[in-house]
Amino acid sequence: MLSLDGRSLDGRVVIVTGATAGIGREITLRLAARGATVVACARSAEPLAELAKESPRIVARACDVSSDHDRAALVAQTVADQGRIDVLINNLGIGWTGLVEDMTVDQIRRLVEVNVVGLIDLTRLALPHMLARGEGDVVIVASAASWFAAPPLTVYSATKYAVTGFAEGLRREVLTRGIRVHTVHPGLVATEFSGRSAGAEPGEVGSTPSPGPGFPPGWVAASVERCLTRPWHDAVAVPRVLGLTRVVKLPLLRQAADLLVAANARRIARLGEQTAEADAGAGVR
Repeated sequence: MLSLDGRSLDGRVVIVTGATAGIGREITLRLAARGATVVACARSAEPLAELAKESPRIVARACDVSSDHDRAALVAQTVADQGRIDVLINNLGIGWTGLVEDMTVDQIRRLVEVNVVGLIDLTRLALPHMLARGEGDVVIVASAASWFAAPPLTVYSATKYAVTGFAEGLRREVLTRGIRVHTVHPGLVATEFSGRSAGAEPGEVGSTPSPGPGFPPGWVAASVERCLTRPWHDAVAVPRVLGLTRVVKLPLLRQAADLLVAANARRIARLGEQTAEADAGAGVR
């Protein structure tokens, strides 16, 4: 199936992490509908099985991205079953809402292990299979928070800064060897992310949260598809107007932003906590 941009998705083998909800689910369904074989990854077997019923092109694979063993098994099994890996979409990410002073070291470690270590290592494992063929795409679903960090998502933002920096360096390592490295930076999306960031353990709450405020996750999936069907690498904001937040890095604007956010940091953090708690269900923290 040819895209309007010229690169076909037909028959491409795509791994998607965090595939059973929100952005990951939309990416999985969209790419499968356009002819890709999508290896959909998540920790829970039941939601994966339900997702796989949506298309014969979806292959369910249980994987905890924070597990060294699971990451290695995911890559090895995909190559054994499908013969190759054409695309890795690092979509999974978890958050925690609140001030840094209120976090525990275990909460900090959890965010870094999932959002940074797991992502980088999974990329490391998949990359040789792409390099051997001289063709492939790595997509990192980052965040607009990787361009503008503020409470109540300071540590989450730091993890997204980290993987954006990783993508920049990796792109310069592999660009001349046929591998394109893309970053997609969504703003506020109507997914379970907000509710899940309210739990005492990052990413975990007692029940399935309701989608929070924001624009449809399909917008992000469409941007991912465009990355995969164009001949060059990309770093795109969703919606694109959010790319303007990068101008805040200019010295005078950065200082003004520092003062403005600092003066309202506790108020902003509490509003974020209340929103997350409402999305998760009252009394989760």
